[in-house]
Amino acid sequence: NALTDNDKEIYGLIISSFKFTPLSTSQTMKGWKIYKNEKSGYSFEYPDLWLTKNKTEDSSGLTSGVIFYSPDGATLLTVNNPIREVGYESLTTIKNEKILIDGRLFTKTTLENEDKTIVVHLSWNEDNWNKSGEIWSQLKGNSANTVLNAILSTFKFTN
Repeated sequence: NALTDNDKEIYGLIISSFKFTPLSTSQTMKGWKIYKNEKSGYSFEYPDLWLTKNKTEDSSGLTSGVIFYSPDGATLLTVNNPIREVGYESLTTIKNEKILIDGRLFTKTTLENEDKTIVVHLSWNEDNWNKSGEIWSQLKGNSANTVLNAILSTFKFTN
């Protein structure tokens, strides 16, 4: 049941039509929580029912990111600072593009894993590893992409 090249092209065309537009506070983001990373200088809003977990990568206990996930497990969002040195070599790339979020250029890569789950990878400040960051999102369910777009519409750099 692998996607054909034609399916991937059609999917790419659909994805390229998505636009990140801010939602008004009267819409979904009312009551959302705010995540702030003061050290790395950014903040964004996320659904109030989502759970968070700090992520550590080494034995020193250095926190390198945070994981956000919906209670039903339909969406998983991981934010890392700086960008990890390992990537998405085992995933199939569907589309690469550059997008602007809060005035900064992000690289957005849409991928597919072996069970056909769509994975979106966004990264910024790729030329300055110490100030870099990345967002990984596994999208499951019909509303997952809408939620990701709403989160990205609230993303702000604070320094």
